Amino acid sequence: DIYYQNKTSFKGNIIAPLETIKDNGIVPLLQVSTSFRKQLAALSLDVVNPEEDDTIQERLKKAINYFIKNTEEHIKKPFETLTFSTENKTVKKDFSKQLDNLEDEISIKLFCLNGLTEGFSISKYLDLRAKAVLQKMENTTSKTRKKRAEVTSTEHPVLFEQLRELRNMLAQSEDLIHYQIFTQASLFEMCEYFPINSKQLTAINGMGKVRVQKYGAEIIEVIQNYISEHNLEPKEIVFTEIEKKPKKPKINTKLASLELFKEGKSILDIAKERDLTTGTIINHLASFIDTGEVKITDLIPKDKYEELKKIMKITEFDSFLDLKNKIDPKFTYSELRLVATNLETKKK
Repeated sequence: DIYYQNKTSFKGNIIAPLETIKDNGIVPLLQVSTSFRKQLAALSLDVVNPEEDDTIQERLKKAINYFIKNTEEHIKKPFETLTFSTENKTVKKDFSKQLDNLEDEISIKLFCLNGLTEGFSISKYLDLRAKAVLQKMENTTSKTRKKRAEVTSTEHPVLFEQLRELRNMLAQSEDLIHYQIFTQASLFEMCEYFPINSKQLTAINGMGKVRVQKYGAEIIEVIQNYISEHNLEPKEIVFTEIEKKPKKPKINTKLASLELFKEGKSILDIAKERDLTTGTIINHLASFIDTGEVKITDLIPKDKYEELKKIMKITEFDSFLDLKNKIDPKFTYSELRLVATNLETKKK
């Protein structure tokens, strides 16, 4: 959707990989998944503990291997060929976020599948899933104030493939997700700048000291062999300083809504301007009823307020959901909360 809405802003190999992923990867795997779930349900029908049933475990192993093979072949590989660039900063941010999410999902999925090839259990799956998510969080690095020209394609596909295979091999040997060895952004930059020592490799996007210490020797060996064979030289990474933006002063979010309300703006207008829900804005403004800066009838029509006030005084209810089921559906949850709070305040 982001691509089609901003087609003229994009350059790169974008649509072909995504269509391959959708048509050859996701759609067929979903169809197989639906069929497999029905088969698994039938096999488990009369089984007390499916985790201990040999027939079910054997079927699960075959399914897991099938999904690993097809996910790697028809989703992961096409995804790694996707490159893009755009000068539109907003579009770039939105598109990059989606690609990051997709890369994370592929990595987590494969990490869990690979961990279950010897047998499936719910506890083992949950443990793998938790490890995958925690490792992703631990490896999320903070943004730096220096920015390099973004590399999104390569003129050296052979080196790209050699490094990608090295990454897969290291990930499998250490039981890690592939981006924990180095990311796709790192991969593109290695193919652009050809780092051949630890200092140069540390300058590559995402390659900190720990990664360089653990995997640097193997990476440098692959790059050194390639550039020697093709008579190439390492390139210097050029950084540009990013101007540090002043921090926005913290504001009292309730007061901000009140100020806009005092300017004569409607609740709907305030919600749109502040990118919040109308219910949130009503809650903000309701906090100023006690101070007299806002009247309850500013937030709910007077006739509805009077009617609801009478109903709540004579109706027994355990919760707002219970009350809403007993009265006219024209009253919203926000209105129920407003009147209930108002009545409670008057009691006090």
